[in-house]
Amino acid sequence: MNDIANKILCELKKVIAGKDDILNILLAAVFAGGHILIEDLPGTGKTTMALALSKAMGLDFCRIQLTPDTMAGDITGYSAFDSAAGEFRFHKGAAFTDLLLADELNRTSGKTQAALLEAMEEGHCTVDGVTYELPAAFTVIATQNPSGTAGTWELPVSQLDRFAVRIRPGSPDRESLKRLLKERQCKDPMESVCQVCTARDLREIRRECGNVFISEPVYDYICDLWEKISSEGKSLSPRGVLWLCRVSKAAAYISGRDYVVPRDIRDCFEPVCAHRLGVSSPESIEAILRSVTSPEIKGKGKA
Repeated sequence: MNDIANKILCELKKVIAGKDDILNILLAAVFAGGHILIEDLPGTGKTTMALALSKAMGLDFCRIQLTPDTMAGDITGYSAFDSAAGEFRFHKGAAFTDLLLADELNRTSGKTQAALLEAMEEGHCTVDGVTYELPAAFTVIATQNPSGTAGTWELPVSQLDRFAVRIRPGSPDRESLKRLLKERQCKDPMESVCQVCTARDLREIRRECGNVFISEPVYDYICDLWEKISSEGKSLSPRGVLWLCRVSKAAAYISGRDYVVPRDIRDCFEPVCAHRLGVSSPESIEAILRSVTSPEIKGKGKA
């Protein structure tokens, strides 16, 4: 496993127990330069996961609680007249940070969601006709409560498609719950999380992940999966397929390889594709994967 990735995961596991697969996908999405949607009931560690990640990676962190009356300016910032200076001055919003936790995204208005959408897609915010660049490491971790929860509504497809992955942490198993109860009697495990890298390191990691090799057989495998999805009357956007490649490359990087194998594609397929396909059942995703034969990769560039 990549050394920095291993150190980050070790720090995350101090506060999130029994969720190794979820943490791997979370880190792969960040390394790939993507945004993350976390869907689960309140109290399952969504905020803790984001805060631990920012602390371990040395990222500037901002959290915004989204409600029906949250304004677009709370995300992007706003211009206000400074009477002392005799001019309008720009005041930065929540998006001007390395890691933004947008809590309960599906409780806020469409206008506020649209403001966040521009920041996620373009890496900048436009206020009063002036464009302001966001930090190079800018990453959004948005949380949403499951559809049907009181006070929520469905996110538009265009917004869902901007998230590289959707993850569902779920409840801990018995042993992990027991460990959590014991460890939090006298102290907060978050205090033990140490910084192991910086935003500058993240930029270099993202460059290295981009250089991870994908062979022709693996590209064909991805296209076969895409065709299978289309044959069943569903649609996966080209952006979704690109994110499947990018996150799979980051997963390979975390595993210590400079090339992608079919297992990386399979591991990343559900978190990258399910929310784009409107699929909530893991069995539906497994059925797609079982129906497409994967190539046998013996080494870099070899099938």
